[in-house]
Amino acid sequence: MSENIVDSQPNAVYWSSPRACLIVASAAAIGLGNVWRLPGIAEAYGGAAFLIVYALALLLMGIPVLVAELVLGRRVRGSVVSSIGRWVSASGQNRLWKAMGYMALAGSAIVLSYYSVIAGWSVAYTIRAGAGVLEGLERSGLREQFINLAGDAEKGLGWHTIFLCCTTFVVAMGVREGLEPAGKVLLTGAFVIVGLLLAAAAADGDLPGAVAHFTRVDFAALGWRGAIEAIYQAFFSLSLGFGVMVAFGAYLQRETSLFGMAMGITVVDTLFTVLVGTAMTALLLAGDFPLNSGLQLVFEVLPTALNDSLGGWASTLFFLMLILITLSTAVALMELMVVWVIERWGLSRLAAAMVCAVSVWGLGLGTLLSFNLLADWTWLGRTMFDWLALVSGRVILPLVGLLICVFMGRFLPAEAIIGGWIGSTDDLRFRVWRFLLRYPARIGLILVILNSVGVFEFADWLWGSARAG
Repeated sequence: MSENIVDSQPNAVYWSSPRACLIVASAAAIGLGNVWRLPGIAEAYGGAAFLIVYALALLLMGIPVLVAELVLGRRVRGSVVSSIGRWVSASGQNRLWKAMGYMALAGSAIVLSYYSVIAGWSVAYTIRAGAGVLEGLERSGLREQFINLAGDAEKGLGWHTIFLCCTTFVVAMGVREGLEPAGKVLLTGAFVIVGLLLAAAAADGDLPGAVAHFTRVDFAALGWRGAIEAIYQAFFSLSLGFGVMVAFGAYLQRETSLFGMAMGITVVDTLFTVLVGTAMTALLLAGDFPLNSGLQLVFEVLPTALNDSLGGWASTLFFLMLILITLSTAVALMELMVVWVIERWGLSRLAAAMVCAVSVWGLGLGTLLSFNLLADWTWLGRTMFDWLALVSGRVILPLVGLLICVFMGRFLPAEAIIGGWIGSTDDLRFRVWRFLLRYPARIGLILVILNSVGVFEFADWLWGSARAG
């Protein structure tokens, strides 16, 4: 294995420092799911009971898979496709394992396509909030604003295009001149805005109520559904299964501690999630608004709560924060696509970024039109956007994570992995990591996938029917 996989290349690109990687990777991990999911799912599944399972899932599943992706990238230093492909070839495993790389690439492209549309709406709302258009509007008025925006295919196409152009510009600049400075600005800006919103929520919101909301322990409300949702949230919130961390691992210096890097990313991501979740919950509770999740929370409920409690300036900051976190995730997703295009066709970084942008732009039309011209087109009760989100986020990404767990924890010999690990097979941390990949992480991801494809729903229905009969 060691003579076939090279962990350094003469022209390899590296992060300027481990801290730079930590900042960019943390910025990439923080996404919309950290904003629009936590208040609603914590409310539905027992508050602190949900958070306890979420924290355990991060430790027992999220961090091990994150380390595995960093190992895959650092040893080979290529795209997610070539990294996994060379590991498979050098270890003599079945060629079908190479499909992991292509699945991660496809899932990332799909996620970026609908992320770009939603982020484009955030750009539009930031401008409208800053101009005072949203100020004084009640919930019905904000609902009408969103319906009009989403229903206007022409305007939506423009915002979708503008956001992708910004993403392409950053990625085309490269790792040192593009990803690093952008990551620092975006992550710092997001935390500053969250701090301001949290301070405002402490003054005008129901902060004690928000703390009580997250500290109440109700395991009866958690149930098996809440436990699976907590596992999924831990996996998705760290951007696992996309191949992003494989791509970022390729830029890591050999002496960088992978465990330290994984822990740092997890801490930053969790801190942001807790802070933004607390601020949003305090503002929602102060106005007696429902703690739901999804697009309705972002574009209708939260702006109403912000306007009522703090005024239009808070809505402007909130949507600006959404732009920052969506742009940081979008840059990471496009980066791993660009690296593969450069490897595959030998294009310059600028040309590769433009090719990826056009491809994602076209794919994003499916999401964009799902809210207007194709709104009536459904299959099994789901729009095209619903299917894209389900297949990518709920099936492909956890499936890639599961395959990585099986491949790294079961099929690859320890001696083959250790070159990317930096250490020895007798290292206790190494043995614990492999154990976590083989059991908790693998079992958790299997449960997530079974839940996503409806196995548990069917079993629940079948059990209920049998008892009723």
